[in-house]
Amino acid sequence: MPFTHSPRLVERAILLYALMFVAVLTLSPMNFTWPAHWYVVWLGDWPDVPANVLFFVPVGYLFVLARDPAKTHPVFAALLFGIAASVCIETSQQFVPARTTSLTDVLANGSGAVVGAWLCTRVRSHLARLFPDVLTIDHPLLNVVYLSLPPMGLLSIDEERHAPGTWMLLPLGLMGVITITGLWRYRLAGRKPGTPLTVVLVVLAWFLSGASLAVLITPGTVLICTVAVLGSCVALLARDPRWVGRDGRFEHRVLARLWPCMLAYLAMLVLWRPGLGFSEFHAGLLYPPIPFSRHLAVRVAEQAAALTLFGYLVAETLGRSSRPPPWTHRVSVLAGIACAVTLEICHGFLINDQASLVRGVLSALAASFGVFLYITRINVVRMLRGAAPVSSA
Repeated sequence: MPFTHSPRLVERAILLYALMFVAVLTLSPMNFTWPAHWYVVWLGDWPDVPANVLFFVPVGYLFVLARDPAKTHPVFAALLFGIAASVCIETSQQFVPARTTSLTDVLANGSGAVVGAWLCTRVRSHLARLFPDVLTIDHPLLNVVYLSLPPMGLLSIDEERHAPGTWMLLPLGLMGVITITGLWRYRLAGRKPGTPLTVVLVVLAWFLSGASLAVLITPGTVLICTVAVLGSCVALLARDPRWVGRDGRFEHRVLARLWPCMLAYLAMLVLWRPGLGFSEFHAGLLYPPIPFSRHLAVRVAEQAAALTLFGYLVAETLGRSSRPPPWTHRVSVLAGIACAVTLEICHGFLINDQASLVRGVLSALAASFGVFLYITRINVVRMLRGAAPVSSA
């Protein structure tokens, strides 16, 4: 079987994608040096334990998704995986003077992986019983929900703890609401047991899983965003009429509603910051002329996560047209590059920032990764339906 047609490839790619963000955030400011002494703290900072547990919940969840469903003991396997990943990270922190290796962090990360794995087994079992086709046929659109989680989590880890930054949870939350309610109303309502209340609870669980770390920093902002997200969910379920296009598909309507939220999020990503000011355009090869810090690493990771979601959404939108797949894939990659360039131009006019060639290249690669995820998911769906995979040539 070709590499790009593996049934679990998308899940494994997203797991690796999440682990890359974990590594960047836990090893920043990444000023590596050989340690003069190897030092391990057996009892770390106990107030950080809840954050370390929540930090690895998505890792455990994605690990079970990426694992062969036929294999047994998924929760125990996730525990071993979480501990192994945490040990690698904590060992690497020996080479970063600003970081501390802690046994408490390893145990907390392993516990978070167990919680995520348990949640995945419960959710997957419940969905497989109620909606046996939702994780295959409708999974391409559901990836919008999964890919919204990394940028939501990154909004919660900024060391400067800017409350205004967490307002960006709102457009991301609305994207999840539109996708989940759209799938339920257009695909599942009336076909399987389930009530609108179930959809509301799913939306609430998804949103809080992405915003869980932000609750520890800005609970008031998260509460307001949660109320807005749930209100939008109820409104869509109560008043949105069923709609199907001439081609028998409903995704066009969902995607048309997703794009304003996506564009609002991208605008807020660059412009919604405290002390924002404008200057003449300035650019550089690397990052802004300030010391590389965890805050700056988070900003770069945020943009990469946003462009991954953008690339996937462009490919999902163009993939619904009658154009041949190779055209769709190439235009999607070019759109991702154009978006990365546009964001860097915006950075270039901001005080204490600048357009960065490295950040722009990383963002363009992230958008291409989003297109790759879409191509792979479509090939998997076609394979499950017995059809030939699409070609990108």
